[in-house]
Amino acid sequence: MARIRISNVEKDYGNLTVLKDCNIDIAHGEFVVLVGPSGSGKTTLLRMIAGLETISRGDMMFDDLWVNNVDVGDRNIAMVFQNYGLYPHMTVYDNMAFGLRRRRLSKAEIDGKVRRIATLLSLDGLLGRRPRQLSGGQRQRVALGRAIIRDPEVFLLDEPLSNLDAQLRVQMRSEIMNVHRSVDATAVYVTHDQVEAMTMGDRIAVMNQGRIQQIGTPEDLYDRPRNLFVATFIGTPSMGILRCDVDHGGSGLVVRNTGEAIALSREQLDRIGGRREVLAGIRPEHLHLPRRDAQSILKGEVELVEMLGSEQYLYLGNGAATFTARMERGHRFSPGETVELEIDTEALHLFDIDTEEAL
Repeated sequence: MARIRISNVEKDYGNLTVLKDCNIDIAHGEFVVLVGPSGSGKTTLLRMIAGLETISRGDMMFDDLWVNNVDVGDRNIAMVFQNYGLYPHMTVYDNMAFGLRRRRLSKAEIDGKVRRIATLLSLDGLLGRRPRQLSGGQRQRVALGRAIIRDPEVFLLDEPLSNLDAQLRVQMRSEIMNVHRSVDATAVYVTHDQVEAMTMGDRIAVMNQGRIQQIGTPEDLYDRPRNLFVATFIGTPSMGILRCDVDHGGSGLVVRNTGEAIALSREQLDRIGGRREVLAGIRPEHLHLPRRDAQSILKGEVELVEMLGSEQYLYLGNGAATFTARMERGHRFSPGETVELEIDTEALHLFDIDTEEAL
């Protein structure tokens, strides 16, 4: 395993800087996910860790070794790509054994390693097949096997599940995590899917426009987002955002365009300080059907009802914003219906309206 330290790393393509001031310290054996929208720089950063892209500025260390100018072949890494990258004319056995043969290991040692990894990945009965005879999930397992069979210190995965259907993606997420627990390697995983990131990562680095916006555990990112981008990117369905005026003479906020009042605690008002406007974020699980003594009510017109078996999501609009409420099964709602919802104000997220930083 290797500790990866990325310090003030930047990447230029001509006059365009695509990665800016990236800093992250990945511990031995940690599984870190780089997540963000297309064009955020996550794959570029992964390729710099691999040595496939040069570093324009900054430093990258594997343990105590400065690797900025170390060739990809000398970094003891293994990489799994979106398109599998299997040799079509070779069997599963030969695809997995290829790298070991280049290292001139004995036939007995190669055979032992191939069969051990094949058992780990449930490929035992497929060793004689060629890639065209395999399903997408089987091909991805072969690609994983070919990577980990080399006993790398660093295991890099670039959107490896994006070509699979939804059910198979869930299964393969579990298999990748099981494989990581079975091998001694530090893992860095790139995805644009925040559900993958939240379910797989020990820690997650959220990227946007070439910068790391926040690094933390899934719980940190969900409960304590550092800025508006992280708050709205992490979580499904997304956090609803209300533009609000601050009622300094009262005790809270007034939703812009609707006039609805939201009561705040003294601690929340202290965080707002002298600001006249803020953005207020609320997650779907913090909107409820109102109690008799409810103080903070938000009205919305139902635009869509999404039934998910044990629960349902209401997608609503009120002329000022769109937001989502999670409801238990049993309550019936219809598009066009106006619904009153109580806000769990203690769970409200507050952001500066200019900087979009969390307050």
